[in-house]
Amino acid sequence: MRSVARTLTAVVAAGLLLIPGVLPAQAAPADPHRFTPAPDGLEVTGTPLGLSDKPETLVVQLSGDPITVTESESAAPLTDTQKDTQRTRLRAAQAPVASSIKAAGGTVVATYQNAYNGIKVRMSPRKAAALSDVPGVVAVHRMTPVSLDNTHGVPLICAPDVCDGLNVFHG
Repeated sequence: MRSVARTLTAVVAAGLLLIPGVLPAQAAPADPHRFTPAPDGLEVTGTPLGLSDKPETLVVQLSGDPITVTESESAAPLTDTQKDTQRTRLRAAQAPVASSIKAAGGTVVATYQNAYNGIKVRMSPRKAAALSDVPGVVAVHRMTPVSLDNTHGVPLICAPDVCDGLNVFHG
């Protein structure tokens, strides 16, 4: 019964595509003259991130499973010796990448093997693009700064009610 319903759904969907007006119209090409020149005397105060040589914090993601993934896929929990062996193996695989980072003018800040297999670096994103060609590198990610915020947590646990001394809460 399900296969009949799926087939019927597919036939109806294909039929709708053939009806004029169901498909969205193709967007018109962008007007090449839609940008206006900057006013005279305007001072450029920054450089676009892709053109900047200013060092940023990046994470180089490497191939190979971290320790937690290996442990989750094993039949039994890994022993400390097995974890140390895998950590040593991952560090050995990270060493040539770390050398490439230093050769490109970057600084290795930290290495990760437990929950993530990667290297945290400080370097120019322009120079970091070349790291994608290094064997073992899966991707290079820009670190996004985050900060803790408890704006939503305090009302969630009714802390304002407790602090206001409502009669319901005693203690």
